[in-house]
Order: sequence, then structure tokens, then C-alpha cells
Amino acid sequence: MSRVPVNPAVGIGDIVVATRLVQHDFGLATDEGITVYAAGQLPIPSISPASEPRMDDALEQELRTALSVLVLDPVSVRLDQPPRRPGIHFGTIATGDVFVNGHGVRNRIADLGALAVDMEGAAVARVAHLFGITCVVLRAVSGLAGRESALDLATFLPAAARSVARVAEIAIPRL
Repeated sequence: MSRVPVNPAVGIGDIVVATRLVQHDFGLATDEGITVYAAGQLPIPSISPASEPRMDDALEQELRTALSVLVLDPVSVRLDQPPRRPGIHFGTIATGDVFVNGHGVRNRIADLGALAVDMEGAAVARVAHLFGITCVVLRAVSGLAGRESALDLATFLPAAARSVARVAEIAIPRL
């Protein structure tokens, strides 16, 4: 799937492999800030949030090793710049019910430690966990979670889909 990064170290065409998934728009907002809750966890101050879905350490190491030799095809992001070679990142993906289309929202999500944002990853991982199924969430970055996100998505979706398909070919046999 394609989604958008919230961390400036991640660019269009890059792949984010989720080692941790968090909900970014479900929780308790107080004057002190937002306590983000996992899907299904009631946002009541006396109940602590459930743990977020995380990748098994052994699987993460195996994927890091397997993907370290993968070279993705260059992506042209701007006409006035040469194509850039996408990278593969491991880290947090934030899931929410909204399309992120603003720098302020993007910055708040980045404060959660997220490299990218999507709309279903944490929910899928939670259901897989409940059924004892190993799940790896991959995101190909096709937009930058800013005011231009809708334009980025349409422009870069084909390149992002090609990149994530190559990563999935390596990841799936290891599950």
C-alpha cells in the first residue's frame, strides 16, 4: 500500500517496514496533550493504553538482513532534480482515520515517533495478533503528508507500488 511519510528522513518512493504501529487519532485529549490509545482500548484516564502491535525482534533482524541488498529503482520527484534512489526504513507507522493533508497534523504525528502514516496498518496488525497470525506492514511512500498530499499520491503511486511489490517479494517467504 502507499501512504505518506511524516519524518523528513523519509522521501517519496521510500519503503517503511513497520516495527511498531500506533493509532494517531484515537485517544484522550487533555490540556497536557494527547494520550494515544490502541484501537479497541477505551480512552478512560484510569485505564492505560494497550500495547501497540510490534514486529518480533527475530523477524525484524531477518528482514533487515534480507532487504539490505535490495536496490530499488530511482524515482523522479521533481523535473528540476535528478531521480533519487529510494531507501528502506524500519520504524513506527501511525494509523488513523483521516487523510493527512497539513503540516501541523504531520508534525503532531511525527511527535509519536512515526516515519509514515496510513489508514489501516495498526488495525490489520491488531486483528492478526488476536488470531495468532504473523503480520508485516509495508508502506511505499507516495506523498509527503502536507498540503500537496493529494497531488503527490496520484503522481507517485505507480512508482511506490512497484517498490513495495519488490520488498513484499522478499518479505513474504519469511513470514
